[in-house]
Amino acid sequence: PFDLFLSADVDYPEKLHADGFAEEPRLYARGRIILWSTKESIDLTKGVAGLSDRNVKKVAIADSKVAPYGRAAREALEKAGVLAEVEPKLVYGESIGQTNSFIATSAADAGLTAKSTAFAPQTAGQGRWVDVPADLHAPIEQALVVLRHGREKNPKAVSRLAEFLVSPEARKIWTRFGYETA
Repeated sequence: PFDLFLSADVDYPEKLHADGFAEEPRLYARGRIILWSTKESIDLTKGVAGLSDRNVKKVAIADSKVAPYGRAAREALEKAGVLAEVEPKLVYGESIGQTNSFIATSAADAGLTAKSTAFAPQTAGQGRWVDVPADLHAPIEQALVVLRHGREKNPKAVSRLAEFLVSPEARKIWTRFGYETA
């Protein structure tokens, strides 16, 4: 029984709405991906194309079947023209959190992950990162929905929270943590 659901995409919130479990989805931010490595030997100046270099043995991305950031990573590799070369090196995290763990612990030489990772207190300042150009992947639009439980049990509180999460004040916070806002 949850009141509010924030998703890294719009697909699941739209399905919840279509099935009658939630109000209409509202965009709260757009995610971006970065190329991140904690290994000094990895050259990030070449961007995604550099992942095909011989010294890069393992590249972490989230599972593209379930993770929006994994879909964006795979699309970026494809558009950069290196997917075929990099695919044998890919290690898949079940989530962006597991992907970040692979990169942070150097289990992977580098990885494509959420830009918010670079600003999160747990990982800020670890390793080096570069933005993946936005034209290499579709926008990662993120939506929230007020769930039926929240609407029925806590309407005022959940409405106030949902309104705050899309407010100008919250947009400043989202931006500070690497997200884009409308």
